[in-house]
This record gives sequence, structure tokens and C-alpha cells, in this order.
Amino acid sequence: MYELEEKIGYKFKNRELLINALTHSSYANENRGDGISSNERLEYLGDAVLELISARYIYDLKPAMPEGKMTRLRSELVCEQSLHNVALYLGLGKYLRMGKGEDKNGGRQRPSILADAVEAVRCPLCREIIARATISASLSIYTQSSEPSDRSRSLDHPG
Repeated sequence: MYELEEKIGYKFKNRELLINALTHSSYANENRGDGISSNERLEYLGDAVLELISARYIYDLKPAMPEGKMTRLRSELVCEQSLHNVALYLGLGKYLRMGKGEDKNGGRQRPSILADAVEAVRCPLCREIIARATISASLSIYTQSSEPSDRSRSLDHPG
């Protein structure tokens, strides 16, 4: 794990979050009785974080670029192939906790699994860095600007 932290350039304060980020659903399923959860929820949040970081990077780097081109460039930066390349650079496959069957079938090299792991690992990193005050202020604006019935409907009955 220390080698991974060196490559990422960050020492995690909450190692449990990092371990969870490296836990594939196949491992969680094989160890269901132990209360182990997969990295899927962290992957969900990490995906959004990567979108935000990429958007901000492009916005600052290319001040004259139109919105449509920025959107396409952001899509290229966060696509499966790009994230797979990041995973290969980090050697992420060797750190994954994976079920025996998935491991035997080449899961540690599978682009989709590695790309998902990059998203999941990014999440605990950002959770430790992004101030809760920033999140609270942003949510406060949302909750104040929408009708209570709209908020509860979207949160209670997603999609």
C-alpha cells in the first residue's frame, strides 16, 4: 500500500477507505458474511469527482476553448481507456482485493475493472481533501432554491 501511496503522491489518513476502494465486488460477494463491501459506491462518487477535477483543469488550461470542445476533451480524459492507462501506470491491479474466480479469469488486467478502481481510489483521496464546508455550502444553495417536495421526491425515489 505504501508503494501505491507514493505513486499517487498522497498518504491516506483513513486506510479503511483506501482498502474499500480496492475491493472488487467479487471479493465482497465471496466474503459477504464478514460484512465487507465493494468499491462500487466509492466508484460512483469517484466518477463525479474525476469529472469535476477534469472540468476544472480544462477550464483553467484552455480559457478560450468553447464549452462543447471542453466537454469532448473532458470525456476523453475520463474515458475507460484513459483510466485504464492510469491504473496500469499505478500498478493498481496488484493491489485489488478480488474474488478467486475473477482473479483466475484475468480480472486484474481487465480494463473496465481497472478503470473503475481508479475512480474508486480517487474518491477517498478527495473525501480527505475536500472540505466539508464547501460541500455544505453547495448543498445549502440547492436545498434553499428548490421546493421541499422536489427535493424529497428526487432523493427518496431516484431515477
